Amino acid sequence: MTFSYALLLGAFFLALLQCSVPLVGLHYQHPNWLRWLKPISWSQFTFVALGILSLAYAFLVNDFSFAYVAQNSNTHLPWFYRVCALWGGHEGSILLWVFILNLWTVAVIVLNPSLQLADLARIVAVLGFISAGFLLFLLTLSNPFSLATEKLTDGRDLNPLLQDPGLIFHPPLLYMGYVGFSVSFAFAIAALLSGRFDKQSANRMRPWTLAAWCFLTWGIVSGSWWAYRVLGWGGWWFWDPVENASLLPWLAGTALIHSLLVVEKEELLKTWVILLAILTFALSLIGTFIVRSGILISVHAFAVDPWRGVFMLGLLVVLIGTALCIYAFKIHNIKQPVAQISLLSRTALLIVNNILLSVVIFTVLLGTLYPLIIEVLGLGKLSVGAPYFNIVFAPFAILLLFFMGLSYVMPWKQNVRAEVFKKIVSILLSSFSLSFILIILFSKDMQWQVLIGLGLTLWILLNTLQLLVTSFKKKLSLKNILKTQGAMLIAHLGVAILGIGIILSSYYSLERNVRMSIGDNVSLAGYHFKLQQVYALQGPNYTGAVANIQVNHQHNQLLRPQLRYYPITDVMISKPAIAVGLWRDLYVSLAEPVGKQTWALRFYYKPFVRWIWTGGLCMILGGVWAILSRRYKKIKP
Repeated sequence: MTFSYALLLGAFFLALLQCSVPLVGLHYQHPNWLRWLKPISWSQFTFVALGILSLAYAFLVNDFSFAYVAQNSNTHLPWFYRVCALWGGHEGSILLWVFILNLWTVAVIVLNPSLQLADLARIVAVLGFISAGFLLFLLTLSNPFSLATEKLTDGRDLNPLLQDPGLIFHPPLLYMGYVGFSVSFAFAIAALLSGRFDKQSANRMRPWTLAAWCFLTWGIVSGSWWAYRVLGWGGWWFWDPVENASLLPWLAGTALIHSLLVVEKEELLKTWVILLAILTFALSLIGTFIVRSGILISVHAFAVDPWRGVFMLGLLVVLIGTALCIYAFKIHNIKQPVAQISLLSRTALLIVNNILLSVVIFTVLLGTLYPLIIEVLGLGKLSVGAPYFNIVFAPFAILLLFFMGLSYVMPWKQNVRAEVFKKIVSILLSSFSLSFILIILFSKDMQWQVLIGLGLTLWILLNTLQLLVTSFKKKLSLKNILKTQGAMLIAHLGVAILGIGIILSSYYSLERNVRMSIGDNVSLAGYHFKLQQVYALQGPNYTGAVANIQVNHQHNQLLRPQLRYYPITDVMISKPAIAVGLWRDLYVSLAEPVGKQTWALRFYYKPFVRWIWTGGLCMILGGVWAILSRRYKKIKP
């Protein structure tokens, strides 16, 4: 047994104490037992932190005595990729998962000083139960500190597709989102165990849900940016099973955030919020299961020992099954006041949005798992691709965008008045008229999908503008507007910007696949490209070729796509070159030579593609703005 493995073993026993001592102390009314809660949690965090630091150090110094280091690193790999290779494989990523869980746990302890000790005990106990399950998985089937059976001097190298700056940011951010929803889950289970969930409970739970949602949004945005930059196919979303696995908890988390707002405002949807918190964390666990079990084929997934998949599935069943049993037996203790909801109010609108998001979640989950179900039943093999998801997702996206714009003018309780109806019709007609004019002016290709999509994004933007104008007429300052509605305005603005990017880049992108020799020219979307030269490339652990491509005959504007060969893993990948612009990207990918002096190249014209990630960042900013709202700074005990 290595010292690092002993650290994980110690953390496992501390996790067992963390989940048992508080609950036993509460059950037998031993308040002294609750005093051990914080020391046990901090001790477990320390043990796991030392374990992950020791693994990072092993990567940094090329300690190939550990099998995991030998399989995922190489002496020629740059030092920052060696350190980040820690989460480049299965075992290290699970260790990162446990570390981030412990990070969230100590954050709950530190940032909730006014929380009653009994409530804190229940929350931390639930987090300890989750941690114990994943630590047991590490200790039995996914030990990152297993010793190598053969002696290697250089290592087997990191997957070439992971040798990119995206590896530094994307997996930790994605896991911060996945694992962050465990805090919402713990709050929900604690509410069931205590029999109390009110406006104040929702007020405490919402900032943690927002934080997890922001991290997951950031992780998805960075993953989309990474795929666009690295994979060389010019796209940003492929409806890959692992991409879907991150989208599912994001959709559920979005519904949870808005449902918590209804509880804060009206004290309605309490039982639904608790069930939704369980569902969101369940989808996060499913995402982890899909990525790390290898059960579904994906460029992101890891094909590993099937017993690991069985263990993870069992862990998922135990955690969520236990939570649903507690929900079934305890939910009657949560008192839900009887209230009449006006059909034409913001409360009703949020309920409708919850229903729509739930249907979207089900359809995406079904499309993702359907191939697996068919194969398990022995009915053959099939794949569900982008056409299915685009067809089922588009109608719901249209409705969600429409209701999002409608939320600006809807009152919380009473029905909409006649003058508000006139305003809705006026802005809606203006949005689609403007959409029609813009398409006529800037494109010869009128498509009804673009007309509807662009019209709805303009509907959100015009409603935002109308809200600001109305607020200024009431003599409200910009500071007061941002203080009260800034988070909604910024986040919804981000959705509109993202929507514009998706619609225009999807329908108006252009592509050309050509064979070129030195000196050849090609034109695309009014841009002219000339292949000047192709020369050899030598990297730290790869060789290859670089093409110099001149744009519009300007000597100072060159694109340099690369073709890299990694001899250790015997893999060849294309690294595209991108000319970035606010209104468009020019994207060139270099493929293998088709002759002595001839090369295959792919050219893409991607209008407004940058708006996709800009919109995502605005959504994150809106979430952060909501977290920093004053109503979360002064929560009374």
